[in-house]
Amino acid sequence: MSATTSLRRLLLVITALLFFVLPNYVQAISFTPTATDISLMPGDTLTKTFTLTNNSTVAKNYQTSLNLVHFDSVTHEPIFDTWPASLNSSVTVDTQTFTLDPNQQKTVTLTVTPPTNTTASSLVIGLIVAEVASSASVQVTPGVSSLVFVTIGQPSVLPVITSFSSSSFASSSLPIDFTGNIINNGDRTLQPFGTITVYNVFSKRVATFDMNPTLRRIPSAQNRAFTATWGATRVTGNFFQELWREVTNPMIGFFTAELLAAPYPGADATLSQTTHVVVLPWRALIIIIGLGIVTTVSVRRRRSRR
Repeated sequence: MSATTSLRRLLLVITALLFFVLPNYVQAISFTPTATDISLMPGDTLTKTFTLTNNSTVAKNYQTSLNLVHFDSVTHEPIFDTWPASLNSSVTVDTQTFTLDPNQQKTVTLTVTPPTNTTASSLVIGLIVAEVASSASVQVTPGVSSLVFVTIGQPSVLPVITSFSSSSFASSSLPIDFTGNIINNGDRTLQPFGTITVYNVFSKRVATFDMNPTLRRIPSAQNRAFTATWGATRVTGNFFQELWREVTNPMIGFFTAELLAAPYPGADATLSQTTHVVVLPWRALIIIIGLGIVTTVSVRRRRSRR
């Protein structure tokens, strides 16, 4: 293999990595939305529109393409697969090639029409728009993509909370993180929707958080961790700084956090699990107990002198 061929292959690999690791904004191109959902029955037709903007100062030529997408089991990064010819009649894009002047926008429409005999399923489509290179030489061509999560019919829904815990069972003060891990053992892409609520020992609600505010999705056979933070994020300080926090933001007791969520918006809340945490401001307690001991000893000495 020649050095030139090896170099070209290396450049192509780098191009692919840049293209797929940064799917939303690359150089002077923007593409919205970056992710969307389509849910329909076999035989129905639905369309989604996307907007591409040429933010550069020169005209650019673009080309659209489709890929199936799956996700890495460890990094959860999208992996773009070859588009199967069997889906050509079911998924179409209204524009293949076009030119945009500087700051000009273009609407791209994706149409999904699954045949009436399509089995209930979920798939993820990568709609890609790439800049067409101006020459045949090897070069990095900017590209953008949007992930389209398609649900056809009523595929199986089987979410499982594999764990729900706090960052520490015992803490001297806030903040405390609550993290729930959910795995998708079904066929439908999940989009957990719910809350994490904290109760005190008297079952009184003291805090509530959205467990998935950005509506992150969980594709089939994937898992995701969702974290909510009780209390403002801060940097850990020295003894006296922590003592001051405990005194000025008093919080003490045994608390229960409950995760309650639906597998996707509009569904019933079937996901539920609890965890517990103790907040004990020990620095402040040491000072209070110390002052109490000093006061008690002082009083007894005064009485003994009388």
